[in-house]
Amino acid sequence: MASKEPPPPAYASGQKSNASRPQIWPGTVETIKDIEENIWSPRLGIKGKVDLTVQVKMRHKDRKGRTCKTLPLELKTGRPSGSAEHRGQVILYSMMMSERRPDPEAGLLLYLRTSSMQEIKAGIHEMRGLVQLRNQLAFHLSGDNEVRRYISQLKIGLFK
Repeated sequence: MASKEPPPPAYASGQKSNASRPQIWPGTVETIKDIEENIWSPRLGIKGKVDLTVQVKMRHKDRKGRTCKTLPLELKTGRPSGSAEHRGQVILYSMMMSERRPDPEAGLLLYLRTSSMQEIKAGIHEMRGLVQLRNQLAFHLSGDNEVRRYISQLKIGLFK
């Protein structure tokens, strides 16, 4: 049976408004636009599945003067780590979404275990670093190298 009470508010991890309670993320999710949206970027050469595509309303204007925007929201079931992998995934989704919609410049990362939500800004240095990592991976997978031979051997071994 579904609870009639709303869930507790999501808190921005690591931020404190005072010593006793964390600061609430400065925005609200207005609508869910899509669930598990398949997104593909030929320009970046990557594809993914965004957990939630949400329309948010911010309390303050962003750099472009917007108070409402569409963001990717990534759900994580583990402990809040804010790891580079989690942050990178959200930034990549933001980059891919910017090709189809107005640039969100950020995304949201929600850890379900603690209801902590972080806004992950897609900074130029982070985006550049992720594209460089993608290019290195593509280079290694495209050439005649050990990884490619290993994958071929796995495929042969699977179909014996």
